[in-house]
Amino acid sequence: MLRESQTRLLNLDTAAMKVNTSLIIATLAAAVSADYQSCGGFRVAPAPRCPKGTACLDDPRIDGCGMACDAPGICIPNKAPQCGGPRKIRCPYGSGLVCYDKPNDDCDPRNGGVKCPGVCLTPLEEDPPVEIPEDAPFCGGFGGLPCPEGLVCIEDPRDGCDPKNGGADCGGVCVSPPY
Repeated sequence: MLRESQTRLLNLDTAAMKVNTSLIIATLAAAVSADYQSCGGFRVAPAPRCPKGTACLDDPRIDGCGMACDAPGICIPNKAPQCGGPRKIRCPYGSGLVCYDKPNDDCDPRNGGVKCPGVCLTPLEEDPPVEIPEDAPFCGGFGGLPCPEGLVCIEDPRDGCDPKNGGADCGGVCVSPPY
């Protein structure tokens, strides 16, 4: 009889732990969503202020010089889960969050900072591959050529010119939305 009661209690404890773990993961996912508010950067109109409990920081998910180069940042929750560091802390299991270098410290993992602290954020979604027809019209480039009506200009991945790496005058190709 005692053994049966102990088994029931153990099963109840296990069920409670599963519920608590699910609640923690759901809370973290809600606190750190993929849609971080944009902030800072060079804009025609003033950038919106970050909500209370968040801070405007460079987006660590995007390579580059961030707000120092007038690119916008994102509002990161002050209580976003921490990761990395000397103990190599991981983001919460099952949360879908990824560890990124913490943008507001002086530690740079690319310059010898192997024990830099990080912050857990929802990763950016990768753009789906785009099929570019052989006869796709040229756009952009030095002349800023527009696309015909109904098409949008994207960076041409076939040309070897990288606008994120010094290619300010890279040409593009016109493709159908919703790219």
